[in-house]
Amino acid sequence: MHGFRLARTGQLTVNRTRLPALIDFLVLPVLYYVGAKVGMLTVMPEGIAILWPPNSVLLAALLRFQGRRYAIFATLAVGAEIAADLPTFSPLEGLLFGLTNVMETTIAYLLLARWRFDVRFSTLGDLSKFVLAGPIVGALAAAFCGAAIYSHFRGTQTGYMNFMRIWWFGDALGLMMFTPLLLGLWRPAGDDSSIGSVRLRTADGAVISAAFVALGLLVASRDGRLAGVSVDPVLMLPFILFIAVRFGLRSTALATVATGMIVVVMTVNGRNPFGMLSPSDNVIQTQVVQEEMNKALCALVA
Repeated sequence: MHGFRLARTGQLTVNRTRLPALIDFLVLPVLYYVGAKVGMLTVMPEGIAILWPPNSVLLAALLRFQGRRYAIFATLAVGAEIAADLPTFSPLEGLLFGLTNVMETTIAYLLLARWRFDVRFSTLGDLSKFVLAGPIVGALAAAFCGAAIYSHFRGTQTGYMNFMRIWWFGDALGLMMFTPLLLGLWRPAGDDSSIGSVRLRTADGAVISAAFVALGLLVASRDGRLAGVSVDPVLMLPFILFIAVRFGLRSTALATVATGMIVVVMTVNGRNPFGMLSPSDNVIQTQVVQEEMNKALCALVA
């Protein structure tokens, strides 16, 4: 079946689709739970994760199946949120956080459906639609609600607007890093449009080796410097672009996630990859660099 209509919201562009199978209903809560636990590892003293991956799981499922079985997917996501939040948060808090996350992904999905978003990120316009619908509008709406819920139950020494900003960037970063990867992996059967048959050339090996060297330098750096030389995560951008041109969407998304996770882990552990900045400012810088890395996906249309 090639594509289908989504009542009153437009039509997403896909090659083929099917109804979700039992395995899809099992995979979603597992991935959501794992994503939430990963996000909790990046929690700052203020109580907000600087990276929140699980919402990308639900958004990818809604995009992959064009909103079909929405109620089941949403319920599974909320249940996984409550389970992941225990015992740090009460079931009521977990429920409210889960509903907030569902709201975020629902807003993003409905906007993308109306804008006829192509899940293959075929054009620069598709990337712009995705960034606007998810990391900007959806994540911002959730940040206002989530920060209010947390402040009500737990209180915070951080001002509400700053608290909300950190929440927003954490959700936005998670959506940008993981949704393209999940969409690349969660493709309709037989759709290999983004992979292609690519043989590894000698030049490819040399560039990939250089990328690992650059990544090693980044990991070894502290406060954005190594042996007195500035080492910035932007150093990885040329390699991400190369992977996008040579190996396609899935490989690019995987490389982007790997690099982004390293930067996040360094930030959480006080390594300050962008120099001597406050944790919140490092989060902002991480999000900006991640946006630039996601733009590498546009190289696929060249």
